[in-house]
Amino acid sequence: RLGIIRWARPAFSTFVRKYSHNSERSLLPFHLDTNVATVNVALTGDDQINGGRLLALAGGDVVEVRRNAGDATVHDNTVCHAVTAVTAGVRFSLVLFFYATATHTTASVKPSRKRLNSGAVRKPGAAVQQLGAARSGAARPGSRKRTERG
Repeated sequence: RLGIIRWARPAFSTFVRKYSHNSERSLLPFHLDTNVATVNVALTGDDQINGGRLLALAGGDVVEVRRNAGDATVHDNTVCHAVTAVTAGVRFSLVLFFYATATHTTASVKPSRKRLNSGAVRKPGAAVQQLGAARSGAARPGSRKRTERG
C-alpha cells in the first residue's frame, strides 16, 4: 500500500525578514515565538550593518549573538529574543518556523492488478537478477533461450 499524506497545516513555514533604518521594520522587540523551533540564518553579517543585533535572554542576562553571513541560530519557543534597531545598512535573515502540531490525513492507495501483472512492478531484486543474467549471457526468466550461431 502506498500512503499519501495531505497536510491540513504545514509542518514548517519559511520566509525572509528584512530590517532597515528607513523601512517599516527596523527592529524587533523581545518576544517568544509561538512555533516549536526556529532556525534563523543570517543572510547579512553583523559587520555589514550598524545595529540589527540578535539578542537573547539567557540566565537572566541579555546576550548578543554575533553572526556572520551564513551562520544559523536555532532555538525553541522558550528563548526570549529580539533584534536591535538597524541604524545603517539592510539586515536580511532567512527564517524557518517548525510546528509540532502539524496535522495530516492519510489515504491508502492500492496499485491496480493490471499494473502488477504487467511486469512494471516486480519483486525487489528482480531487475538486478535480470541485469546479471543479461551480462553473463544467460537467459532471462520468461525469455527465449539464446542459441549460438555457428
